[in-house]
Amino acid sequence: MEGMVGVRRTVSLLVSLTAALVLAGGWALAASPEDLDPSFDGDGRVVTDFSVPEEPHNEGASDMIVQPDGKIVVGGYAQTGSSTDLALARYNTDGSLDSSFDGDGKVTTDIDGGYESVAALSLQSDGKIVVLGGGSLLRYNPDGSLDDTFGSAGKADIDFGADLAIQHDGKIVVGGSVLDEVNQHSDSPYDFALARYNPDGSLDTSFGEGGEVVTAGFSVSHVRALELQNDGKIVLAGMFEDDEDYTDFALARYSPDGSLDDSFSGDGKMITGLTGGDDIASDVAVQPDGKIVVAGHADYWGAVLVRYNPDGSRDTVFENADVYGYGHLEIQDNGQLVALHSNYRWYEQPWGVTRHNTGGGIDRSLSFNSGWGQDEYPEANTMALQPEGKVVLAGTLKNDNGSSDIALSRHLGAAFRDDTKPAGSVTIDGARAITKTRTIELTLEAEDPEPNGSGVFDMRIKNAGDDWNKWTAYERSKTWRLSVGGGSKRVHVQYKDLMGNVSATASDTIRYKP
Repeated sequence: MEGMVGVRRTVSLLVSLTAALVLAGGWALAASPEDLDPSFDGDGRVVTDFSVPEEPHNEGASDMIVQPDGKIVVGGYAQTGSSTDLALARYNTDGSLDSSFDGDGKVTTDIDGGYESVAALSLQSDGKIVVLGGGSLLRYNPDGSLDDTFGSAGKADIDFGADLAIQHDGKIVVGGSVLDEVNQHSDSPYDFALARYNPDGSLDTSFGEGGEVVTAGFSVSHVRALELQNDGKIVLAGMFEDDEDYTDFALARYSPDGSLDDSFSGDGKMITGLTGGDDIASDVAVQPDGKIVVAGHADYWGAVLVRYNPDGSRDTVFENADVYGYGHLEIQDNGQLVALHSNYRWYEQPWGVTRHNTGGGIDRSLSFNSGWGQDEYPEANTMALQPEGKVVLAGTLKNDNGSSDIALSRHLGAAFRDDTKPAGSVTIDGARAITKTRTIELTLEAEDPEPNGSGVFDMRIKNAGDDWNKWTAYERSKTWRLSVGGGSKRVHVQYKDLMGNVSATASDTIRYKP
């Protein structure tokens, strides 16, 4: 295993060096937000194996949180003998396993000897880790041991669970789907469900009926995500099966007592069909202004983000990314939305990220498909943003012996800074003084100064007195048409780098004598 990891690190270093030499419009692209962070285990990538080399087993990551101190906790599964157990790993900020977490940075928990995997993780303000998985709600101390003050020996039973969140008062809210007792034989026999637990692991009887809420008649395939609003209201996102046997986005919002919030879409529920095909909601996030963003897959469009106003009306459908679908969703401090995406390639699922501006457009400064590299394609399962803006991805990577390991990569993300404007020039017809035709050739030279130059990517051109044309990809030469009429003609050019910095206007003149 060590040898294999060494090979991966060597490949990654070569990938990083190659990326640093890729020409962007003829100039070297020094760095960008998508780049692997070399301060994370030397090459931006970490592979963790829970098994010994003599007995390889399967492991994978399904959820992840970043602690305030920058340490990363990953939850998933690890096969141990005949059972598959809940698995946790904690990493230091440099990517090394944190030995203060159960001695080696890794913890496995067997619930009942069957197949168990972490569905969701959350972190309490005291550093304790709450885990949903294996039909249980569990709480671990910061050292990785089960917290015996929670439930029974650190565990509380639950019949459902897809996602969880911790309220400001320490109560834990779990969302998922339960069998509809009336329609259990239908094609869509599940309903939205919620449960709330006290900090000691007991059900909170002030919530719903005995601590649980079931939204009957709101039949869904399953709930995917849960989010808490700042006012304590609870948002669930999932799927609703329509009359044509296709799935639509489904949202429900609940008041803090568990009742449906009728200020949301009139009855607390919202169904959104986008395409007439299968539209699948994967994650939900709430903006500081109360708007709700849902990420998922729309049948004919691929990856999609839909934003709703606080009253449940639809605000906008964001520009579509050319990938299969969106999974995990995070909101940066500046309001931009970062979505983990998948892009199936011959049954391989390379991981990548797409960032959207607050207005919905794609921010191409952070949009990539193969975050791990070009030769290996882990399954992308979860994502987290570190406080400084770095993006951490986690999932599952097949190794050389056919089993799988937990894999992480860290990318510069918003931590990358390029505040310098590019600089450039324009020359008309090789600096000739006179032209007899309106059609001329422009020579365009531009660069983005170091340090942290992100490369020149766009340009726009205009004749003196006219409006700018649209931004287009930077190229070193371009055929251009001068304005009508003879005399001195001036052409203006501006350049823009990957991070959106715009150069001063460059210009050149030529005399047009028809």
